[in-house]
Amino acid sequence: GGNIMNSKIDYKKKKIAVAVLGATGVVGQVFIHLLSRHPWFDLAAISGSNNREGKTYGNEVRWVLPVPLPENVENNSLEALDIDNLKKRGIKIIFSALPAQAANTIEPELRENDFYIFSNASAMRYETNVPILIPGVNSNALKYIEEQGFPTKGFVVTNANCSTTGLAAVL
Repeated sequence: GGNIMNSKIDYKKKKIAVAVLGATGVVGQVFIHLLSRHPWFDLAAISGSNNREGKTYGNEVRWVLPVPLPENVENNSLEALDIDNLKKRGIKIIFSALPAQAANTIEPELRENDFYIFSNASAMRYETNVPILIPGVNSNALKYIEEQGFPTKGFVVTNANCSTTGLAAVL
């Protein structure tokens, strides 16, 4: 079936190509840090604001994390968001660190183009079929991606804001 939690994927065969949107901001930096050497994911595309297209990530980012900028990402070029290009490269999963205003238009468009978006933005948290996922607390909320059309269509999953996440995890 379409249950994402029960998918049988052999992660040793080939890494899954993913993209990060809003890669130069603080949340984008966390995504970059976590994905740069991930055993399942290949950080295939990184995007910043449109005026940064073609520029080197290491030159454009003001790295603020308490860990070094990953060397394997430092020389990557920032890309403009191009849905057709992402599809041609086999990218289905997108981690979005976009500001809420940008996410409000971009994330629904990506979903309609059959991408799987994991978003930090608040833009779509209020849609009834978009799960607000809190790891270790409400994984059953993932069932709402089926209401968005998964497995034949794309979906958006958001996270809760930082205060809610901390409180819910403790409770």
